[in-house]
Amino acid sequence: MSNMNRARLQEAPTRVPQRSSVPRSGRLAEFVARWASHALGAWLSLKNPPALESCQRCATKVLTPRGPGGPATGEITDKLACHCTECFTAPLLCSDCIVAEHNRNPFHRVQVWDVARGFWRRESLGKLGLTLNLGHLGVKCPIAFNKPRHMMLVHSHGIEELGVQFYVCLNDKLKGTPDALQLISHGMWPGSWEKPMTAFTIEVLKDFHLLSLQSQMSAQEFFRYLQWQTDNI
Repeated sequence: MSNMNRARLQEAPTRVPQRSSVPRSGRLAEFVARWASHALGAWLSLKNPPALESCQRCATKVLTPRGPGGPATGEITDKLACHCTECFTAPLLCSDCIVAEHNRNPFHRVQVWDVARGFWRRESLGKLGLTLNLGHLGVKCPIAFNKPRHMMLVHSHGIEELGVQFYVCLNDKLKGTPDALQLISHGMWPGSWEKPMTAFTIEVLKDFHLLSLQSQMSAQEFFRYLQWQTDNI
């Protein structure tokens, strides 16, 4: 920085933020009178039943209070009404379409409408049928004939159980890539090196590192937090 610029910075007046002349009690009273009921209504609207009766991707009828399977009709369908709480302005999708939409976002939090009990409940994408395909840009390896391995994947959002399909393609040395290295190349650290059944995303490991430095959180406490993220009941 030149001497001229340094001098200008020193001469520049320091602007002190002006305090509001309205006391806190007055601002709170204004919020309660003008905004509280509207804000509560907007917040609770996120919990409302599905406004539509069909998937916005494939137009298949889904289970809703007013749609097939609901008390108002005699139609039958096994398609769940689903939406993602991570996607911005997420559409209403059937269970098949939400799996297809999250092929590259397997750790997003998904909810399904429980017709019997009348609320949105969290559901694992793995239980809805998502398989995590490694390699080939998310498509199953064309020469992999073995079944996906049922694994526990730990992410910042919680603990997910997903089927993981490893690829079996050979490299230039005519050797297959070990499963543990496949996981690492896809941003997950294996829990073991021989046939891993558990993996941790690099993101969740970074989160634990930062929290342990900032608040001295132990690994056990952090894992309990992840369990609550998965299901806080």
